[in-house]
Amino acid sequence: MGSHTACRVRPTEMCLDTLAPRGWNDQIGVMRGSRELLAVLVLLTPSACRDSSGPDSPVASEIVAFAGDGQLGFVATTSAPIVARVRSDDNTPIEGFEVHFEVSAGDAAVTASRVITDVNGLARSRVEYGTRAGRISVHASAAVPNSPAIFRLEAVPEFPRGVLIVSGNDQLGLPGAMLPQPLVARVVDRFDNDVPDVDVSFTVSRGSGSVEPASARTDARGRVQTQWRLGSSGEQQVIVTTENGKQAFFNALAR
Repeated sequence: MGSHTACRVRPTEMCLDTLAPRGWNDQIGVMRGSRELLAVLVLLTPSACRDSSGPDSPVASEIVAFAGDGQLGFVATTSAPIVARVRSDDNTPIEGFEVHFEVSAGDAAVTASRVITDVNGLARSRVEYGTRAGRISVHASAAVPNSPAIFRLEAVPEFPRGVLIVSGNDQLGLPGAMLPQPLVARVVDRFDNDVPDVDVSFTVSRGSGSVEPASARTDARGRVQTQWRLGSSGEQQVIVTTENGKQAFFNALAR
């Protein structure tokens, strides 16, 4: 018996003597106790007694952002996949692990919140951007020591849909004089997000005045401005026009 290899089996498992080929029964000794069966098989190797959940199986230790971090997308659209990976200390992928995706900051939602890792240890979701532009953070969490993995994305404004007057409208000044307040306009998309880096022109459409500068680009807050020197007495007007033809009108009176 000392040279035999022992393998413990649960009461619900089939006894090894029913699985052995004919002619092996004389090599199998079965001892029955109240809680278990102890089957001794001379020809059975020790490796056959080891299951995949034993001490040699890889243990999940961390979750990392595998793909999709750093994306930019228009508001009210859906991102490319964000992919998290669960792995062991030796970088072995862990299959069948639950990953929880959750938006931790920003106007957005995830398409799949609970995902099971595939054979490569990967779990995938996407981000649905809301209507408010800005930075977004998504956490991918798992029951591992190093968690969560963090994905950072940004929703950017759509193309200009309108020009709003911020300040400088309806001023009164002397003919030929510079108005005290600059003309300030704001370029927005259809969701009222400020649109930066838009080329804008200012044109005197009524009166003989001038503007300086005659063109500019919107700043990070979607704002652009110019100074207006009035012409001869009477009603004056300046048109502000974006590169895609959206307009607003500033009026003044010289007297």
